[in-house]
Amino acid sequence: ERRKQWIIFNSKKPQEGVNDPEEENLLEKAKETIGDLKLKTALDYKVPMHLRESTVKKYKQLLLARHRQYYIRHDFNLAVLRLRDQKCSLIDYLNKLKGRLLEIHEEICPSQQRQFPEIPKVELDDFPEQNVDVVVKMSQSQTGRLITIPTVQCRKGDALEKEVLLTNKPTTTLYPPPPPEKGKQTKVRAVDPEIAALCNDEDTPWEAEVRSYR
Repeated sequence: ERRKQWIIFNSKKPQEGVNDPEEENLLEKAKETIGDLKLKTALDYKVPMHLRESTVKKYKQLLLARHRQYYIRHDFNLAVLRLRDQKCSLIDYLNKLKGRLLEIHEEICPSQQRQFPEIPKVELDDFPEQNVDVVVKMSQSQTGRLITIPTVQCRKGDALEKEVLLTNKPTTTLYPPPPPEKGKQTKVRAVDPEIAALCNDEDTPWEAEVRSYR
């Protein structure tokens, strides 16, 4: 029995120059997963590719930081605006109750009337978006005159197509030519024939064919 134990024990003894297959597999796996374990102070140390810093990586971090900063401010501004809207709605509700209370006071004797608390008012500071509104300052000579700004109506769909196909010129202009003044002679200049040929308003064969279809 003792001899059998020695035989089993000696059979487990590794052979010289031959490694255990399981240890070989574990060693290969360790080389693939553990990586380079050299000290950073070593002369042969190399920074792994995923740990190397570059200008692109730092710029991406900067953009992500600005992105997070923007949404933090945006969410805070939305929360403030929601509180502002709730305040305005509560003030409107209190004003309605105040009007109803005044109607009740008219129907009862003064001894039964009760004073209502002061209702807060909506202040200009509650609307910070007004700080970016464009305010046009006019001189005293211009305050009495009505100033009109020429605009062009935006046409869409069939209206735009009909304006292009069914008319020779646009129906509206942004800055129409000023009317000639009375008693003032206008100077007439000769136009270059080549430039005049480029400004010809005659329809091309394609435009004429499309207008006939319309």
